[in-house]
Amino acid sequence: KIGGLSTLLKQYIQSQSLMFLHKQPAVQVHIHCASAEELLDQLLHAELDLIFIDYNLQQHNLISQPIATETFYLVSRSENLAALQHNEIPQTLFNCQQSSQQQTLMLNYLEQQHIHFQRHCQLQCYSHALEAVQQGLGFSIIPSTHLPEARQRELYTITIPELNRTISMLWHAHHPSTLLHTFTALFNTEKSP
Repeated sequence: KIGGLSTLLKQYIQSQSLMFLHKQPAVQVHIHCASAEELLDQLLHAELDLIFIDYNLQQHNLISQPIATETFYLVSRSENLAALQHNEIPQTLFNCQQSSQQQTLMLNYLEQQHIHFQRHCQLQCYSHALEAVQQGLGFSIIPSTHLPEARQRELYTITIPELNRTISMLWHAHHPSTLLHTFTALFNTEKSP
């Protein structure tokens, strides 16, 4: 049983899951989406065997293996950051599911840049957030995995070097399953989109 943030499934879990199923035709894989906090709780209570979250966690009896690092980008229809700072464009922030830790970093960055918003909409996927930005409904902060889509939509992007996240997978240190170790071995190199 594998758990992950919905925003991580396609980029980080999907291809390895399919490769694993191809190599292990008798194995059943169940993938569950939830918040990082819920996933960690389910892992600690042995309801999940492996989880994928958007931060690195060091905890007794758990193995945490970073698999990627993502940088974030501010996305807007305006190329001028000052327009966001002076409320010259619609001030709705669109984002997707992320850990409370990542959410706090994002909100702190916006505050430091004097970018204020009137409402905050959390959507199911970054494509929806980018569509809302393209329609002029507000702005978003997206991870680098969605940068090609933002550029295809001809949206303006600004790199936020101080805002990045480590994608990690976690499992119990003494998990008895060799299948789990076979699956985690598929992530033996860290990727950065």
